[in-house]
Amino acid sequence: VSDALAVATQNDKIYIFSGTYSDALTIAVSDVLLYGPNYNIHGNETRSEEANITALTTVNAANVTINGLKHTKAIKVGANYTTITNCYIAPTATVACNGNNRQGCIVDSANISDLTVSNCYINAPGSSNSYANQYMSFTNVSNLIIQGNFITNSNCQTSNASYNGMRIYTSGGFIRVIGNEFRWGEGGSLMNLGTSTNNCTEISIIEWFNFDCWWYFCK
Repeated sequence: VSDALAVATQNDKIYIFSGTYSDALTIAVSDVLLYGPNYNIHGNETRSEEANITALTTVNAANVTINGLKHTKAIKVGANYTTITNCYIAPTATVACNGNNRQGCIVDSANISDLTVSNCYINAPGSSNSYANQYMSFTNVSNLIIQGNFITNSNCQTSNASYNGMRIYTSGGFIRVIGNEFRWGEGGSLMNLGTSTNNCTEISIIEWFNFDCWWYFCK
């Protein structure tokens, strides 16, 4: 897969067959689409054999779409207009986001805007460090859409899971959380929107399911 990305040009579509891929993926060309064997199939539905990406995936170019892959390593987004959809995301370990020690399954590696995460299965790994087991963590993101996902955390029942959800340190534009299913336990925060500053003009949370957890909204 990394070889295909190395020669990709704008608007290329890369189809990835089922199997296990251990090479780290860096997407450095804009308007590239990555399709796995389960493209357009929800991450929590019955799926065929996966294309399993076992190393870090990094998006460094704008308007990239990742559709239908399995990720057992985290995803770092460093470019605008990124879409992650119909993926099964269950990394064995999280990675740090841009500029602080907070970690997540999906994180930013630069200030970004217009990120969409939709129709994915996301399971954050358990960790004794409450900052290291979040499903998403961003230092600076504007115009974020989280829609139609199934989101859980294997550490959410423990007493030290006080920050095991999503943390955004600086946000702007809009945040839309629409039609997700959260399977969560007690003792943890499901969302913390704008820990340092929240300059959003719109925060919409629609049709969510809440299972014995805490929501945080900070200004």
